[in-house]
Parts: sequence; C-alpha cells; structure tokens
Amino acid sequence: MNASPLPSFARPFDTALLAVEPLGETVVRVRLTSESGRSMSYREGQFLTVELPDGDLRSYSMAAPVRDDGTLELHIRLYPNGKFSSLLRDRLGAGDKLKVHGPYGDCTWQAPPSTQTPVLMLATGTGIAPLNALLEAALRAGCANPIWVYWGGLKAEDFYLAAHFNTLTRWHRNLRFIPVVAPDGDPCWTGERGYVQDVAARRHPDLDGACVYVCGAPAMVSAARTRLIDDCRLCAQNFHADAFVSSTAPPADPFKAVTAISVLLSSVHDGRREMNLPSGQSLMVSLRDAGLIKGVCGGNQSCGTCRVTLDPASFSRLKPIERTERRLLQSLEECGPYDRLSCQIRVEADLDGISLELPDPQPLPMKR
Repeated sequence: MNASPLPSFARPFDTALLAVEPLGETVVRVRLTSESGRSMSYREGQFLTVELPDGDLRSYSMAAPVRDDGTLELHIRLYPNGKFSSLLRDRLGAGDKLKVHGPYGDCTWQAPPSTQTPVLMLATGTGIAPLNALLEAALRAGCANPIWVYWGGLKAEDFYLAAHFNTLTRWHRNLRFIPVVAPDGDPCWTGERGYVQDVAARRHPDLDGACVYVCGAPAMVSAARTRLIDDCRLCAQNFHADAFVSSTAPPADPFKAVTAISVLLSSVHDGRREMNLPSGQSLMVSLRDAGLIKGVCGGNQSCGTCRVTLDPASFSRLKPIERTERRLLQSLEECGPYDRLSCQIRVEADLDGISLELPDPQPLPMKR
C-alpha cells in the first residue's frame, strides 16, 4: 500500500454518474467514472469534494480501494432537506455529470513497525467508508497485523456494511469486527453497547505502540483522541483521523456584538486590498464566505485549501503552530516558512492590521 503515490496535485475532474444504489435506510452508494479518461489518483483514506450546480461544495471519502478502471465509490447519507441529497433522490441519474475536486486529506495507511502491531479502526455513521477503503487495501496487500474495526450506531440498521465485514472476518483470521450501539440506541440490541471510543478503550487498555484510525462525527473523533491517548497510552503520532462536519454553519447570533479588524490581502488576480473581517471566528470562515478560498474540510486540517502566506511581522503575532497543522503544511508543495492554515487563525482584535497573501486559487499540490 505504501507504494501508492500521493496525487501530483488536487485538481477538478469531470465525472459521470454510473449509479446511485441503496446501502441502507438512508445511505446510498454513488459510483462515478471519469469523463476525460484521466482518472483521479488517490490514496485510501483520502476524500474528494463534489461541486454542486450552484457552486456549493460537499466532501466525501472514497469508500473503496483504488480501482484499475478509475471508478470512484462514495457512501452518502441522504438527509430530508439536504441540497445534494435532494439532487440524488429526485434529479440525478446514470450519465449525469458532476465536477469533483481532490483528492484531499492525509488520514492514509501508515505501515505498522511490525506484524505484531495492533491496528484499531473506529467509526461512526458513514465514517466507516474511508476505513473500509483502508482495510480492504491493507488486507489485499497481505497485512497480517491484528486489526479491530469498531463501528458505532444507534440501531442494527445503521451498520449497512455489516455483512461485508462479517465476510472479511471469515476470510482473514487477523480481523475482528465489533458493531457498537450507543447507550441511548435501540433497547433491543444484544451486542456491544456504549460509545465506540469507550468500548475500544475498555477492550484495549494499553495501546502503547498501536496504530489507530478514526473517522466520523467530530465529537467522537475528539473524544477518542483524548480517551485513547490519555487513558490507553496511545502515542499521539499514531492517532490518524478525519472528522465529518456539517455542510452548513450555524447562523450568527444577531444579538451578539461583533467587532471587526482590518486585514491587508494580496492575491494574484485582485492585487492588494484592505478588508474588514468580523472577530470571533476563524480567518478561514471569513475568507471562504468572501469567495476567496475553498476551505474544503471545514477546519479539520485535512485539505490545505485554506493556506495563506503572512509577512514575517504578521506571522510572529500568531499563536505557535501545532503538530497537526505543521504536518499538513509540510505535505504541500511550495509551502514556505511563513505559511499557515487560515482555519487555525482566530480573528481577534490583537491581529488588527495583519498582512497576508492568498495563493493562486488552483488546488494545492501534495508532495509525493
């Protein structure tokens, strides 16, 4: 699996819809194929972004390993009033065109140091999709490590790939699959019950040296990080995660007083100009709302599309960079010493007057 290269750069692809197939009560499998003959090169665990007709973006992880024919598989939950959900239910069919961007993300397979190293995978909802891609590719490559897959839901019907995982466990003796129903879930459930991170922690009290992959709701990802690192001795560098965020942000509080700071922006197309940005939110949100950046992953430090370059004086006024942000920046080509992710910069009064440059709007390259 480690031979699979990162893409030379994340760029738009024109695709055609092959099929929309039900997987469960509210989840569908969407299969896409390239329209140009140029297929997307990705690594299992990464995600892409679908561009809707009005320009809105929706992000989904690839749910299957890289295929020779270049087709892409996504698992998408349909929401009653979701914009893309409505398109998939009522308007889109085989042959319809969709523009996608990507791939993004670095929650990809890391070779365990030995065949004895335990590997844990934790998911909620459709967070199982990228883990399925990782798992299938690892098993096909001959991974013999002990692997546990923990999947959280509210009822048996939520585990739409249960039969698939049960089949894999019969083929691979090193694999264990544990579906977990939340404490407030189906009262008739007779299997494992609890929060998925708590069940994993209880079954694996010592994760020193283990590798962990986590995908799903942000609250679960955050809780799993804290629980497994603090209580189970997991090394922070061995915690690999992507959080799924809502496509819509909560409305601003109309009764909350909002101050603004002045920011000097430079870009290739618009030159240098001054903007007043509201305080109290991330710089990414302001730049994305102004149509200046994509901000694909919603601030989860997994896409790099919100990168900005500051002048040295402005850079020195920011809080120190953390490991996750540094790791993503180091994976981007042409990333300089004064680059930061705008999703990690909170607009506050003490940053008034900072100066930053927006990169070319083309999607960011990823280092091989």
